Amino acid sequence: MTVLGEEEQIATYGTGLQTTRLTGAPDGTVRWQHTRGRDHPAPYPTTPAGFVARAREASDDVIHFATPVRADGDSATWHATGRRSAARVLLADDDACRQLSPLLGRLGSRLRILHTPGPAPAHTSGYPLPPGLARLRPWLERGGGTRAGAGFHYRMRTQLGPARMAKLRDFTDALIRPTDQDTVLHGWLTLGNVVPPDTPDTGAPTVVLSGVEVARARPEADLAWLVGEIEEFRRTAELSGAPKPQLLDLTATFLHHYGPGYDRAVVAAGAVVRIATHAHDFAHYVGWHASLHTYIPMLADLLDGDGLTSLPGT
Repeated sequence: MTVLGEEEQIATYGTGLQTTRLTGAPDGTVRWQHTRGRDHPAPYPTTPAGFVARAREASDDVIHFATPVRADGDSATWHATGRRSAARVLLADDDACRQLSPLLGRLGSRLRILHTPGPAPAHTSGYPLPPGLARLRPWLERGGGTRAGAGFHYRMRTQLGPARMAKLRDFTDALIRPTDQDTVLHGWLTLGNVVPPDTPDTGAPTVVLSGVEVARARPEADLAWLVGEIEEFRRTAELSGAPKPQLLDLTATFLHHYGPGYDRAVVAAGAVVRIATHAHDFAHYVGWHASLHTYIPMLADLLDGDGLTSLPGT
């Protein structure tokens, strides 16, 4: 960590898809900047004005769906008051579930408003598919890709077998296929984009980095992205010998506060797709690592159970 002038360079990390830089200002603000990696498939799109209005309506004094303060095709910048995402809190803190439970409950209730601030606008069809799905679906069909992408696809195809691969494609298609419930989505709803304040008692909101991946699809696509991420954390903790069954409580809180009306089977299937997308992105944008070996049996088990272990009460 260094100080250059009046700005504190806090952290830089990234992959071939995207680099994240955190810079602290004297007023306590933390600047989160995402920059396209060399293998990012396309420039960042402009945040639609309609989404800016939706984000504002869905925000409150606890959850703020923040759109970039500066953006172009190569980078986007947000202001927050935290140095750690919720994902890093979950990985590092022993009492992370207790810390994050109220936050995920409020996130669920505010996400419901983001999805339904009124009738879906007629121009929803002009929004792209969620970016993870747009990357994953053609790869499942054809393989290929950068770094270890082609090799990992071969391993998946040969070890999962044709029936499971077909099921994974079907699960992906269930999120992509247009429905009457399609709406505007966050598009990349992960704990890595959720930034709690470093000092909660100041009243600063948790910032949800939003706008760059805005998309359209059925609401379950956003729900499944977060549910699948939590399931991946849970299964990885089991494999490491330090199980965290309480992670399912976070999922339960998030979904309870989102409210009824979503399709449980689609959320469960989408959770499997979320984990497959993370494995895809790691192979493509980081490269081969021994941890990728664990994803194929994990996906096999999830596919055989239709992803239902990701949901509480199953």
